[in-house]
Amino acid sequence: MTRPLLILHGLALALYNLAMINAAFLLWSLLPHAPQRVFQGGLALLLSTLLFLAWGWISRQLGLASPRGWRQLVVVWIAAAVLAALVFTLLHRLSEGYWTALGNLLAIWAFQVPANGLALAVFAALYGEDAD
Repeated sequence: MTRPLLILHGLALALYNLAMINAAFLLWSLLPHAPQRVFQGGLALLLSTLLFLAWGWISRQLGLASPRGWRQLVVVWIAAAVLAALVFTLLHRLSEGYWTALGNLLAIWAFQVPANGLALAVFAALYGEDAD
């Protein structure tokens, strides 16, 4: 698989992560008595994983190759971390007028490490070499 395609998979995962972190926050704000980290983190993890699995199905329908083997999955994982930081930083600059704090990026990465590990593990189980 080509690097640009691996980066595309990483971008999809990064965008799902950012969107689901925000969506889970909005849902939590409707239920302020729930513990925020548990509710928001758990829901965002579940939704990110489900959306990335849907992306796997859609990308296969479009004829795009899926990442194969642990090396390609690691490239997708790293690309998602880098691209999430880049997208978030740029969106923060555009919406708030100043660059984001490092703590915000560390929080995103703290979410992404286990969430994307899970998403990619399930993705590999469903769409890996043996799943064809």
